[in-house]
Formats: sequence, structure tokens, C-alpha cells
Amino acid sequence: LDNETKDGKKVLLWGSSNDFPVICENSIIGNSVLEQSLSMRVDVLVGQGVVPVRVVGFNPDGSEAIELIDDAELIALLNKPWVARYLAEAARDLTKFGNAFVQFRPDLGGQKFLKLSVTNAMHVRLEYPDTDGISRNVLLNGLWPEGNTVNSYPLLSEHDAEEEIAMLADFSKPVFFQIKN
Repeated sequence: LDNETKDGKKVLLWGSSNDFPVICENSIIGNSVLEQSLSMRVDVLVGQGVVPVRVVGFNPDGSEAIELIDDAELIALLNKPWVARYLAEAARDLTKFGNAFVQFRPDLGGQKFLKLSVTNAMHVRLEYPDTDGISRNVLLNGLWPEGNTVNSYPLLSEHDAEEEIAMLADFSKPVFFQIKN
């Protein structure tokens, strides 16, 4: 795997020059057919809404066995306008770049996570993986691939994000979750 160092942190390159999202964005901008197609895809994804479910196991064919969650408070939360905005932003990045980076934002007291937001994937890279092949942090820089200052935030495991959140002792700074195609 190729890497570079920024602000003392080893960065996993996203593309040969760490500029894959910039190349994608430049290919999309000004191409009205592509822009419209991506916009329509995002509209379809967001229009499907969110149904709260819990994975309870796996079916013989390997698909997830799920059960609906009947929780009025959760359903009310999922119907809030900021959730639709979050879905649209995540769908935009997922459609454009194949990745979306969801930020779990804490309350001011650092007691619990209060809100989700999406950080534009153009500004995010992964820290170079540990020896086990897992990236533990996301690195933010508004000027990728230029700019040398990065902010590092924990990246939750895609396999058991809930357990990692439960084990966090400090909710004072955001943590991230990566959604991939």
C-alpha cells in the first residue's frame, strides 16, 4: 500500500497521488448528464427513507435476518429533517466517491453522542493501516492532497461499531464511521 506522511501521521493514499476524490469531482462538474444522473440516484436513495431494524442472525443463504424495531422515539428521530439531510449527504459521497464518512457528534458535556453529520469525503483520508490491516483513524484536511495539517479522529469498526461506542470512555470529540460501496 502506498502512503505519505502529513503532520507526522502516515496517510493511506486515495489514488496514486492521493487525489482520487478531486479527479472524480472534476469529472462530474460540468458534465450535466452525469451530474443529473448522480442527483437522481441520491434522490432515489434518500426517498426510500429509513426503517429501524436489528440484525438478529443470518439466513442459510448468508443474508442478514432482521427484525423491525418498534420504538416510537427512534421512529420520531428518523423522521427529523436533519436525518434526511444526513442521508442525502452520505448518499452523495457514496455515489460520487464510493465512500461516505459519518461523524458521531457528542453533546457539549461529552456524555453521549447527540447527532450524526457527514464530513465531505473530499476532505477525509484514512490513516495507514496497522499490521492487522485496519485503519484506526480518519484524517481531516480541507486541502487534500495539498496542505500539511491534519486532524485525527477515531474510526469505528465496520464490524462492531456499537460495541466500540459502548467501550468509549471519552465522548468529548467526534468519532467516525465509514460507509463503503
